[in-house]
Amino acid sequence: MRSTVIRLLFLRSFVVVVAACESSKERAEKHFQSGMALLEEGEVERGLVELRNVFDLDPTHLEARRLYARTMLDLGRTREAYGQYLRLVEQSADDLEGRRALAELAVASEDWEEAERHLARAKELAPDDVRVQAVDVVMRYRQSVIDEDD
Repeated sequence: MRSTVIRLLFLRSFVVVVAACESSKERAEKHFQSGMALLEEGEVERGLVELRNVFDLDPTHLEARRLYARTMLDLGRTREAYGQYLRLVEQSADDLEGRRALAELAVASEDWEEAERHLARAKELAPDDVRVQAVDVVMRYRQSVIDEDD
């Protein structure tokens, strides 16, 4: 009898935890939708607050992470944008926008090793992408200058 009670309590706890997870994801999605709407209306700071609320509820929400990073970049907050894009590609290694942005930002800050790392993956993902090709040209030009190769 006692083991039956324990099992029932465990099962009930499990159901409550699962239900909380689903509602957490749903709440995160509502914050995301609100954040997108606010950004579209020009309410940037309020939109960013909503996106940060998404991360509190669902740190793996890729679309929110991408939008937040893009917005940071648009605002000229390159350091924060870089950090957000880095989190994005840590969660989704095949995210082209993230890899491309990281390569471009690394070139702009002359972090050549990071630029090469992100460019290599971006080239695997989209070798015909114009922005990827532009970063590749910059990297090859830099190497030819180092090598004194006319």
